[in-house]
Amino acid sequence: QGFNVIVGRAEALPLTSGSVDIVVSRNSFHMWDPVIRGIQDIFRVLKSGGTVFLGRGFGPDLDDNVRESVKKRRKEYYNRFVVDHLNTEEPDSPDPGAMEAMFRETGFSIVRLIPDHNSYWIMAKK
Repeated sequence: QGFNVIVGRAEALPLTSGSVDIVVSRNSFHMWDPVIRGIQDIFRVLKSGGTVFLGRGFGPDLDDNVRESVKKRRKEYYNRFVVDHLNTEEPDSPDPGAMEAMFRETGFSIVRLIPDHNSYWIMAKK
């Protein structure tokens, strides 16, 4: 069947409510403004029984050149579109426990934190 890739803000996904089976994001949720709004909108677009995988960090197997390229492009994007001119650095990642609590408060029925070396994944089901 294939899949579609859609570009948009996590806090306002350009998708119909209850229209997708899975949402995957790696190394972005610390830049959602606010993080809880992104989680709520993911909940909105997922079908009942749908799954979300959110990862923090790059993982140990990513090629160093790719890692640096992603960091550079993300910083350019952040500086161009997000910076409020008072804070020129990306925000820190939310604490994993706080992330888990936000998912549960939003209504996800199963939430798991999965360690990934220096970072973590969150898997949740609607």
